Amino acid sequence: MLDALDAGRFWAALFPFETHTKKADPDRIFEAARTELLKHSPPYADWMDASMLQFMRYEQGVPERADDQALIAAAKAWNVRLLVLGDIHTCKVDRSRSGRDRKTAFRLRTVQTRTEAGQDSVWEERGPEVTYRIVRREARAVCSGIIRVLDVETGKILDQGAVSAEVDDRVEYADSKENPYELWTEKRRRSVRVVEEEDRFRARRDLKDDTELLEELMQAFGTRVAQRVQFQVLKTYAPVRE
Repeated sequence: MLDALDAGRFWAALFPFETHTKKADPDRIFEAARTELLKHSPPYADWMDASMLQFMRYEQGVPERADDQALIAAAKAWNVRLLVLGDIHTCKVDRSRSGRDRKTAFRLRTVQTRTEAGQDSVWEERGPEVTYRIVRREARAVCSGIIRVLDVETGKILDQGAVSAEVDDRVEYADSKENPYELWTEKRRRSVRVVEEEDRFRARRDLKDDTELLEELMQAFGTRVAQRVQFQVLKTYAPVRE
């Protein structure tokens, strides 16, 4: 049984995707996808690492930018059974301000009078209304491409189709030209500070920058590639050697 299982093992090669957009990082996608494949692939599939792929290219005389046929020929020469190739066509970050609402608060002013008995009387009363804003912002990063999975030994295309990933970041915060600690609102017939009732004054205001979003996007896209290979190919078309 162990001999049969060992005979059924095969090499699989995931090449870094060809990219047609400057924002995509094929090396990060490759590492994310390979890491995911190593964690979840069946034991009969051995995934080549980056150094092995580079040496295979060198030994077979395949340049960095090569067509599918050259990579297939190199894989066949190295007895690689499963080959994963792809292209990245879109990778972008969009930012938008989805909306802002206005809310009202008020200031408290001190009133001082003198009673008939000659004593000073001081109290606070509601002053004029002041507006503050609830600001919403969003950033969305999207990456899409095409994946091709081939059985090198038979020449059969096991899977071909679109792969995409998306990550986003959202912030929602309260903002005011006035000092928010001097603003009040009414709750159960008593005055309370706005900052005690409105957590959004203490919320994060800055969205993640493009670099951070793209790093998350490359990880997400690589994971999607691995999932596509795992669920569409390895479990359904698992090659087994006799």
